[in-house]
Amino acid sequence: MKEYNLIQFLKKTIFVLLYFCFITVFFSAEYSFAKDYFIQSVKIDAQLNPDGSMEIREKRTYMFSGHFHWATYFLPTKGIGGIVDFSVGEEGRPYLESNKGAEGTYQYEEGPDMIRVKWFFDAEDEHKTFVISFRILDVVKVYQDCAVLYYKFVGTGWEKLSSKVKVNINPPESVSKEEVRAWAHGPLWGKIEIFDNGVVKANVENLPAHTFWEVRAIYPVQLFSEVKTEIPEKTLPQILEAEKRWAEEANRTREEWIKKKEVEKARKRYGAWLVFGLSGIAFLICYNLYNRHGRKHKVHFPETFYSEIPSNIPPALLSCLLYQGQVSGGALVGTLLDLARRGFLKIREEMEMKKTIFGSFKKRRYWLEFDRDIYSKSKSELLDFEEDLLNFIFNDLSQGKDTIDFKTLKKRRGKFTPWFNKWQKKVKKLGESKGYWEKGSLKARNKGIVLSVILFVIAGACAYFIQEWAIVSAISGSIIMVISFFLPRRTPEFELEAKKWKALKKYLVKYHFRESNTRFLIEEIGKFLVYGVVLGLPSQVVKKMAELVPEGEQSRFIPWYVYTGAHADFSPSGFGEALSTLMTSASTTVSSSAGTGGGASGGGGGGAGGSGGGAG
Repeated sequence: MKEYNLIQFLKKTIFVLLYFCFITVFFSAEYSFAKDYFIQSVKIDAQLNPDGSMEIREKRTYMFSGHFHWATYFLPTKGIGGIVDFSVGEEGRPYLESNKGAEGTYQYEEGPDMIRVKWFFDAEDEHKTFVISFRILDVVKVYQDCAVLYYKFVGTGWEKLSSKVKVNINPPESVSKEEVRAWAHGPLWGKIEIFDNGVVKANVENLPAHTFWEVRAIYPVQLFSEVKTEIPEKTLPQILEAEKRWAEEANRTREEWIKKKEVEKARKRYGAWLVFGLSGIAFLICYNLYNRHGRKHKVHFPETFYSEIPSNIPPALLSCLLYQGQVSGGALVGTLLDLARRGFLKIREEMEMKKTIFGSFKKRRYWLEFDRDIYSKSKSELLDFEEDLLNFIFNDLSQGKDTIDFKTLKKRRGKFTPWFNKWQKKVKKLGESKGYWEKGSLKARNKGIVLSVILFVIAGACAYFIQEWAIVSAISGSIIMVISFFLPRRTPEFELEAKKWKALKKYLVKYHFRESNTRFLIEEIGKFLVYGVVLGLPSQVVKKMAELVPEGEQSRFIPWYVYTGAHADFSPSGFGEALSTLMTSASTTVSSSAGTGGGASGGGGGGAGGSGGGAG
């Protein structure tokens, strides 16, 4: 028996796991199909000129997921002499400057401190490489002791991470590496290197969005002989001091980062054992709860379909029986219809003509009519929660009147919702007194929920310390949470009755009533409709059931439903349509009213330039 219990528990656990896997895959697929892009690579070739200008040829490779039509490029002009000879396009295909926004064109706007460029293309689920070229004037500053290039090759304006960034800076003419000094500023994992011909290469991978990549390079003054204005001061000592300070700060940061990573690695290693251990203990506790309280009692009921009403249980209590003691909005609607079936009230339908600017149309309007005489005579037959419902509707909401329409019920939702919450508790308390569900199994459910909450708290607390391993605790908590709602079980007597109600629902939903003797269903159609609301029968089933009532005998079998105006004489199909509409309207009205429903330093940032942009 224990082996069988374990197999049953594992089946439920595997089912929940598969469910979470499906949800994860589904939403991952939804995300993957969403429109998005990322920057796969950025390669910048910079050529310095003797006049202090710099020619840029920037190749940006985008990966587009979805349909894209444009991209932008922003470039600040503070600290430079201006931008000239701008062009953008694809390799071998330059775009034309135009304000029409046509494919293969670009718009160029020059402001007082920035240029803005927007180019147009057509791309869908593909890689696309764009070539951006321009010349920057007066970007190299010549001092008495050195010439300085201080420039952000990638600025903080980019909305997406750049996977690979490569910057090559060529001097005006070949020069020995000993005569050139260079530093990179930005992410600490970036690298900068000077080659024998004086070429500087600054590379960084996974450059985060809104993060700059900057280079400061020092050259011999004679390389820039055509620069017209020399700054009459020395700057090399200040630069070396600043870069030394930033390099020391970067080294300290790197050391701290390495130590932090080592601590994180150890935390993750021990945290994994902790999380798996706690999750394992939690599953053992959950299995013990399931083994003691979660297995349903075996009752003999071989029928798949059942054509009779199993008992005369009040609709609200049927909700408690079927749904783990919960009282649904359908229970309230079912109670209302049951009171109508027993004569305490009637539901009247009127057809009204509505005039609009588009013409006239018919609209149904429903009224509840209270029979106080029957209420006075048969008050003793009412359960407390039934009497509360009548008093609330016909004393509080209708302000003492014996009629109220569905429209008014909707308008007074502010009163309805708090009352319904109290009404639910009263019905639930009565349901608990009936002993439908074993108290031990309900306590087991609550313990399982508490256990899952503890795992969620552990996941939240561990998220910072052990990061991805915390998800194990969260997933375990989610699985145990779901399993907990399988734990409550009915007593053998009420397990049998619940099976009959479920078999009755299958019988009705599958339309088997059309194949058997329909007389019993017609005679008891009022009850079938009342319980159908709690069982959640589709409106189409209600319609087909009502169509079985013989023409001209509707008032005999459903006397509590009064129809006037255009429906003085119903055909079976017309009656079925009208009654189905009533049930839907009642459920919607009452439920809505009730409210159920590296190599680089981290300093810098003072260089000129700093591009940015996006795509769409």
